[in-house]
Amino acid sequence: MDRALKRIRELMPKRRTAAKPDSFFYKFESGLEADPARQKLLNDIETDLACLDDVAWAALKAQATKYLVCNRINGWVT
Repeated sequence: MDRALKRIRELMPKRRTAAKPDSFFYKFESGLEADPARQKLLNDIETDLACLDDVAWAALKAQATKYLVCNRINGWVT
């Protein structure tokens, strides 16, 4: 299991919420292990997020967490 992806992992909700099928982080670890393309994509995103200063990261994180839950009617919240 790769313990990198520091900032992406900061977006993870509490364990109980992440365990729900409508969460972006549902089966996150097993998905990384099973799909090298997903791992590469998230590593690329992590590299971009690492360039943000603390203030910019806090602002982005506050907004991003609203969009990481799937709405059963419309799909991913936008």
